[in-house]
Amino acid sequence: MGFYPGGLKALSLLAIKEALRYDDEKIEEIGKSAPKFSLIIKLFVKYFASLRKFLFDHTPRIWREYWTIGEFIPVELNEEEKFAIVRYQNLDLHPIYCLYLKGYFTTLTKLITGAKKVECKETKCTFRGDKFHEYFVKWE
Repeated sequence: MGFYPGGLKALSLLAIKEALRYDDEKIEEIGKSAPKFSLIIKLFVKYFASLRKFLFDHTPRIWREYWTIGEFIPVELNEEEKFAIVRYQNLDLHPIYCLYLKGYFTTLTKLITGAKKVECKETKCTFRGDKFHEYFVKWE
């Protein structure tokens, strides 16, 4: 699964959006589907099914292995109140990638927590003038 430029993901999403006339919700749906097909994600969910371990231990390490730019930063996890805040910075591909990640984080949280309902909101975005991207994820 060697290296490929991250910009190709954003470019492919833009092409899909244009060719299929997808709206933002459809792009988010693509993000929601992605973790279901990833062998790496399935293995981690099966063997490291702790959200804390996944967010704070494994994801930052995996990010560094597969991305040459940007940084994934787990900000907060409150398992009692059932929410997490995650951030990534220095990775400004295109706003379409923000939609994709919103969907991705939603499904990932469902898989790890077993929650039926998960809401994810991008609370900070470099394309809206913030210094980094930040997502608030809440589950029930």
